[in-house]
Amino acid sequence: MSGDATTLPALLRHNHDVHGAKPAIVTAERSMTHAELDDESRTLARRLVAAGMGKGARVGLVAPNGIEWAL
Repeated sequence: MSGDATTLPALLRHNHDVHGAKPAIVTAERSMTHAELDDESRTLARRLVAAGMGKGARVGLVAPNGIEWAL
């Protein structure tokens, strides 16, 4: 992996570039490719930043097991 691979965003981007259309997460209800996981996690990150979240902010997570939790 090139660049800073020590962060989750870097890992997601790497997997997007290398494994794009391959499934990353599969549940009984749906599946998500590496590209979709990266794209949707970036969308969620932008929404959190727009809501005032930033470095050092603490965010609680309440979600059932599934794709939404992984995002």
